[in-house]
Amino acid sequence: MQGTGGEGSFAVSPAQLPVTAGKKATYTASWSGLAAGRSYVGLVGYGGSTATTIVGVTTPAASAAPTATTAPAITGTPDVGQTLTASTGTWTPQGVTLATQWLSNGTPIAGATGSTFRVTSAVAGTALAVRVTATASDGRTGVATSPTVTARDAATVHLQVTQPRGTASGTVHVRVSVTSAGKQAATGVVRVTVDGAEHDVPLDGSGTGCADIAGIAPGTRTVQASYAGDNLVGGGTSRAQRILVR
Repeated sequence: MQGTGGEGSFAVSPAQLPVTAGKKATYTASWSGLAAGRSYVGLVGYGGSTATTIVGVTTPAASAAPTATTAPAITGTPDVGQTLTASTGTWTPQGVTLATQWLSNGTPIAGATGSTFRVTSAVAGTALAVRVTATASDGRTGVATSPTVTARDAATVHLQVTQPRGTASGTVHVRVSVTSAGKQAATGVVRVTVDGAEHDVPLDGSGTGCADIAGIAPGTRTVQASYAGDNLVGGGTSRAQRILVR
């Protein structure tokens, strides 16, 4: 007994079919290596006979690769020393196996395959993202990548508060600076708070700023400076200082 088909591998078993007159005989036909979503016709021939059996096969349509209906995302503050958390998104179909890989400027970070990532100085200034690969039960895969966040150098905020001789009553002089391990100077403003009243001090090209703050009621006052951060330098807060305002 012989099976023939053009595409794939068409075979029948057993190859020698024992036949007894008046009794039914059965065999198994198999056809592998066929493309998905197509119809095929095979022919089974019987040795010593002109009889044939036509076998028709329609293969099921190929399943779709997994697709992210909600993209992966990164939450947390992307400053050196801080920990970020990745969500894997929502996938269709359900029940896929998910694998996470953190990226720096599009390049996989060695060993960073968990749901969290602690930002280090090695990736400061780079665009961080998380890539999620979904694998379905049939082996088909889908990939989705989160929006990027920029890893920022950790900042230290310095504050100096004085009331020099000759300064008008109720006025103090503040000097603020923001430093980090990066080469880029901090930009923007530092917010100085005097007993709850806020004053913005612009930073110059070296990350330093000075200002006279007037209208402070005489007495002992608490002064503190905070920096929200920019694209490359993270945020921070200075130590609070107490000053006797004349």
